[in-house]
Amino acid sequence: MKKLMLICALGTFGFASVNAATVPVLNSTEIYQETTRVAPENLPQPVKDAIDNDMEDKDARIVSANQRTKDGQMMYEVTFQKEDKTWTKKYDAQGNKVDDDK
Repeated sequence: MKKLMLICALGTFGFASVNAATVPVLNSTEIYQETTRVAPENLPQPVKDAIDNDMEDKDARIVSANQRTKDGQMMYEVTFQKEDKTWTKKYDAQGNKVDDDK
């Protein structure tokens, strides 16, 4: 009787360890964002209007503009230069400024 209980206990332990070894564990989530360069004249009109209405940006030269999808929404990253100063601002498709913290 003791041998039968020992065999059952070892069989159960062996079965449990085999099942535990076959369970896959997924630890990471990958988010893909595709960035595309955009010519400044091809920016959406609301983004152009927001730039024209900003006192700091309207006299600056647009060095580069990129569009990217973030959380399913189109965003635009525009880099400006005036004299020796360079800065970047982000806009949504409606021309609203977007903070990096959001």
